[in-house]
Amino acid sequence: MTDYWKGKRVLVTGGTGFLGSHLVKKLLQKEVVVATLASKKPVPGSPFLLLGLEKEVEVITMDLENPDPESLRKVIDEGNMTHIFHLAGQPLLEEAMKDPFGTIRLNMVGTAGVLQACKQSQRANNEEGIQGIVVCSSINAYNGSKELPYKENLPLIADHQYPYETSILGADMVARTYGKAFRLPIGIARLSNVYGPADMPIRRLVPVAIKRILSDEPFVLEDSGAVRRSFVHVSDAIEGMISIGSQIRGLLPGEVFNIGSKKPNTTREVVEQLIEISETGYNKLQLTEEARNFERKDQYHDITKAKETLGWHPRIELREGLSETFQWYKKNLH
Repeated sequence: MTDYWKGKRVLVTGGTGFLGSHLVKKLLQKEVVVATLASKKPVPGSPFLLLGLEKEVEVITMDLENPDPESLRKVIDEGNMTHIFHLAGQPLLEEAMKDPFGTIRLNMVGTAGVLQACKQSQRANNEEGIQGIVVCSSINAYNGSKELPYKENLPLIADHQYPYETSILGADMVARTYGKAFRLPIGIARLSNVYGPADMPIRRLVPVAIKRILSDEPFVLEDSGAVRRSFVHVSDAIEGMISIGSQIRGLLPGEVFNIGSKKPNTTREVVEQLIEISETGYNKLQLTEEARNFERKDQYHDITKAKETLGWHPRIELREGLSETFQWYKKNLH
C-alpha cells in the first residue's frame, strides 16, 4: 500500500492523541502529506510530542464539541484532502461517567459535524477528491448484544446503560447513515482494546499495570482478572484503519470492519505476562470480585471479515507487543 498512499493528502482528527499520533507517524512513513485537527495544541508529555511529530505536521485547532461544518469544509477543500481519518473523541468510560453530556456531544455531534463537512465539500463526489473516510468506532458499539464473538452483521441494540457506550453507538450509526444516505466513501473501524507505546496520560490497563510494576505499587484487578478482552497492538490497529482507507471506495458506503486480536485474553493473563516480562519479581497484584458497574464482562469480536475483504490481520503477538510496550515505558517514565 506504500505506492497507493504516496503523495496523498490526509486530515486526521484527533491526531494528537494516542491512536492518532501513531496513525500520523505511519502515514508520514508512507510519504503522505498530513494535517491534524485537535481541540488544543499538544502539551508536554502528549503522545504527539513523545513521538516527535511537532515539526512534521500542521496542527489545526478546532472545537469538535461544537463543530462548524463550514469551517471544516474549508479545511478539507483548501487542503485538497484525499482522505479523512476521524479519530477525535472521548474514549474513556470513567470520563464519560463524570461528563456524560460532553462525551455524547463530542463523540456523536463531533462525528456528525465532520461528516457533514465531507458531504458539503466541493470535492466529495469528484474523481480526484475525497477517496476515503475512516471513522474510528469501538467494540463498545456491540454492548447491547449478548452474542460472542461480536460480528459486524449483529444488529446493534440500543439498550446501552452508560454514556460512553451510548455515545459510541450513536457515532457509529451517524457514520453509517452518512455513508449509505449520501454515498460517501465511509468505512467504520470497530476497534478492540488498543495498547502500545506512548499511551499517555496513563489511564488504560496496560500502561497502568506497567506503571504499578515499575514503581512496585499494588495493582488491583476487578472480577479476579477473569474478564476476557481482545487486545490489539496499536501498529496493527493503525494498519487496519489504513487498509480501510485505501479500499473503501471499492466497497459499500458505510461498511463496517472489526479490528482486533486473533483471540481474547483475560486481563489477569495480560498483567501476569507484563510481570514476567519485567523480571522484577513483582508480587503486589491483587484480585477482587468487585467490578466497576459500568464495565461489561467478556468483550471480544470476530475479525474474519477484515481478513477476507481487506487482507488485513494482526501481525504482532500479545507477548511481543507487551514486551515492546513495557520497554518503552521503562525508558520513558520518570
